[in-house]
Amino acid sequence: MIFKKYNKYYVIFFFIYGLLASHSVVINGVIVGTVDKIELMTDNNNKVLVRLNVERKVKIPDNTTVQITSPSLLSSPQVEFFYGTSTTNWQDGDTVMGLNSAGIFDGIDDLLVSIKSTVVSLDTICASVKGTIQS
Repeated sequence: MIFKKYNKYYVIFFFIYGLLASHSVVINGVIVGTVDKIELMTDNNNKVLVRLNVERKVKIPDNTTVQITSPSLLSSPQVEFFYGTSTTNWQDGDTVMGLNSAGIFDGIDDLLVSIKSTVVSLDTICASVKGTIQS
């Protein structure tokens, strides 16, 4: 059996959008690791510390940014690295600040308005059909 070697990295977030241990860590859509552990940092304004296991062969420039993203509204959140251009790489055990984006739920308000409008239209149509049938 072949065992992959992993580096552990720590990322601090203000909010984790439902991220759970075992969720994916991705670069350019390719899974390169997993979320290993999540802890609430009660001594640091309740920020969230996320421990990641990332394949050791993956080199991560030290100006890389980290965000929690979701490929779609129906998929689980994941940790995504957005590669920097630095020639210096993260080291095993490094801790970085993650970027919180509203991105996971961007557009949800517009979607809900659209759904509500559709439901109102369907209700009107159903009432009209019911009235026609009863006549």
